[in-house]
Amino acid sequence: AMGATRAHRLGATVAAHVPEWWRGWLLGVACCAATTEVVAYAEDAPWWRNPLDRTTTTTKTTRASSSPRAAAPAVVTTRFFLPAAASGSDGTTRESVPFEQDAGVRMARDAAWADAVLRAWAASGASRGLAREERVEYFAADDPQPLCGVLVAPPEVSTDDDDDDTGDTQHPLAGVVLYHTAAGPRDLFLHWHAHRLADLGYVAFVADLYGDAAGDAWTPEWTKRRREGLDLRARAVAAVDALAARLGTTPSSSGSSSGTTPAKKPRLGAVGFCLGGRAAAEVAKAGAKLAAAVSFHGVLDDATPVAPTSADSDATPTSTALLVLHGERDPFAPRLDAFRAQLRDVDRLAADLVVFAGATHGFSNPAQRLNENPNFDYDDRAATLGWRLAEAHLDTYLRRPTPPPPPPP
Repeated sequence: AMGATRAHRLGATVAAHVPEWWRGWLLGVACCAATTEVVAYAEDAPWWRNPLDRTTTTTKTTRASSSPRAAAPAVVTTRFFLPAAASGSDGTTRESVPFEQDAGVRMARDAAWADAVLRAWAASGASRGLAREERVEYFAADDPQPLCGVLVAPPEVSTDDDDDDTGDTQHPLAGVVLYHTAAGPRDLFLHWHAHRLADLGYVAFVADLYGDAAGDAWTPEWTKRRREGLDLRARAVAAVDALAARLGTTPSSSGSSSGTTPAKKPRLGAVGFCLGGRAAAEVAKAGAKLAAAVSFHGVLDDATPVAPTSADSDATPTSTALLVLHGERDPFAPRLDAFRAQLRDVDRLAADLVVFAGATHGFSNPAQRLNENPNFDYDDRAATLGWRLAEAHLDTYLRRPTPPPPPPP
């Protein structure tokens, strides 16, 4: 009460001795000061900050806020908002929807890179938030490095042996491994395509070829160290094995006493980009459980002889249909003719090669428009046609009840 009385007296004094135009000016200054304080507090709050705005080259940053007002909890959620598209593939207007990842995980080179991918994601009409995501730790044979994969499954498909959901019975259960670029597995571009595949009814599995759980591969020095002595084929096969293990059984629909029965062997495919395109081709050459594989602008600079894969040494190699999507101006396939000749010598492998005129390396990623390297660029025509070809290729060999045999080598 005393404080209110003093404030009233102060106000009366100001009104009596300060001209009216000064009073308005003082009120404006006070409002601006209050607004500045609110904005400063909001910028310091952890829920407001976008971790992609960091200028540091490492992703292992302190998660606590630097502001003394608020400290971030040990685990928080980062929300990347997908920009609203003018209309979706069905003609309806779509609103911005958040894409969530654990804080401290770097998902793009920088904020502009993320924005380019997120805008393309929104424009594609792919679902945002409907598919279920699950992190899966797995290992390659004789390799102590933990690998961090992400399983992205349609909501109606069960990947849990104890679940009673029978999923889609009109099509055979099918899974697709996604192999990442040199930038590593923590990539919005890769997650976008995982959700596109989930929209089509596939169980997608984002593979990890580096052992990168936090997005450290966006730092070139870190990636260079991890690629030294990398057994690409072994880790690529490990991802196929990890997905196959998750899809190995499905709930019984006949009411057996055990509740589950051995399922028909799930059909598996792979899609890879850049370094991952080479990984997809390597697994296809090895005959490791894949019915279909697609390589987008793969790093096809190796024509080494095909060696048997230890994981499948006791199994009959799978007949694999490989689709190679290549840019005419891509410099990362200097021995393309040797690669094609090698594919012709691989039993049980039928390969189709599509070359897009004028396209460079990385043509499928809209963020490559921001790449200063002239050997990289986005090509909308090649990206659109390439994805349609990939969809048709996977549908032909994975989703049809009775897929046709691969064309003769």
